[in-house]
Amino acid sequence: MLNTKINNKNVTLKTYNGGGYLQTGQTYCIYNDSFLYLHIGFNSLTASGIQNGTVLLTLPVKVSTNNQNIGVIGSGDNKALICAVGVSSNGYNIVCNGFVSAGNYIADLMFIRA
Repeated sequence: MLNTKINNKNVTLKTYNGGGYLQTGQTYCIYNDSFLYLHIGFNSLTASGIQNGTVLLTLPVKVSTNNQNIGVIGSGDNKALICAVGVSSNGYNIVCNGFVSAGNYIADLMFIRA
């Protein structure tokens, strides 16, 4: 548990190990009973990319499902890329919304707890 002076509430840190599409050391979240902040790094290094609806990770707590098409920037083969991710209907999974081209992606996302 960490303490923040922003709202004088404790927050919890969760780190994710690399595996699947997640990049080692690039993904973690900080959350309390009000919000969840997610820093995510993921990639698809094969030409097949990542298919629509693929679960990138499961959050430790439920968040609002109002965030469906969040733009994420990336790079690959000397070009800039963009894709969309969102929260699944269960409020726990971060999923790809549409096809994600091969490349490396990074995003900082803030969610309201459900």
